[in-house]
Amino acid sequence: VSTKLIVAGNESSNNEMESLADEADYRLKELGLNPAAEVLPMANSDRGVAISVILEFENGFASGFAVRSPNEDVSETIQRAVEPIQKALVSNSSVDGFLADQLLLALIQAKGRSVLTVDEITERLKTMVWVIKQFLPIPITVLGKTGESGKLIVER
Repeated sequence: VSTKLIVAGNESSNNEMESLADEADYRLKELGLNPAAEVLPMANSDRGVAISVILEFENGFASGFAVRSPNEDVSETIQRAVEPIQKALVSNSSVDGFLADQLLLALIQAKGRSVLTVDEITERLKTMVWVIKQFLPIPITVLGKTGESGKLIVER
């Protein structure tokens, strides 16, 4: 697994970005990952700091992202960025809940039967399925409850 850690923010937040990168690097190493860290100072007026974590597996990717709120503790920002990574490392799903609804548009155009295992059934996925069914006579089934893992089946 290749791991990339990117911390970006205003040039004046350089110390904050370095601190965020160091702590995120430590958290990722606790998960058994060895991230290649990069700090990207940007010339802009926004004082925010953002963190991205990208995992590259043999056959796919996982990512986490968070922007630090003005009064938010650094560890909270890191937790929000690392949480999807932790989930991806223990999941047997083919996609996460956020990608499933985006792939749905491609799946309704593919011929045959498509099945995705999803790490979390989201309200957005269920809404996308409902909207598509209002316009197209394509059998789409979501197996699982909102907030839990499940399956998305599209037959065409």
